[in-house]
Amino acid sequence: ITVRNSNGLVRLNTDDILYIEVLDHILTFHTAQGAVRASGSLLSWEQKLSKNDFMRCNSCYLVNPKYIKSVIHNLVILLDGTELKISKPRKKDFMLGLTIWIGRGNVV
Repeated sequence: ITVRNSNGLVRLNTDDILYIEVLDHILTFHTAQGAVRASGSLLSWEQKLSKNDFMRCNSCYLVNPKYIKSVIHNLVILLDGTELKISKPRKKDFMLGLTIWIGRGNVV
């Protein structure tokens, strides 16, 4: 994907993105190589990345399930130890999406 930030354009491999976070209309793409900040809408990236299995666990986070280590209560634990909160309104859809993803032969 190509992300526009204050320095211009940055190309990111979707497989390297752990999760995307939005705070005050600023997106942060957390990758294996570090963070990339950009402006934009998390909803638009959710739509673009749905074919790559990214899942919304909260109004602030879009998660790549390849990096999920576990789900404990209302937390998604990533392989790097990052903890992301699962909101109550999104929990059912998130867990269903994760179950379908695992059912296709993927492993958490």
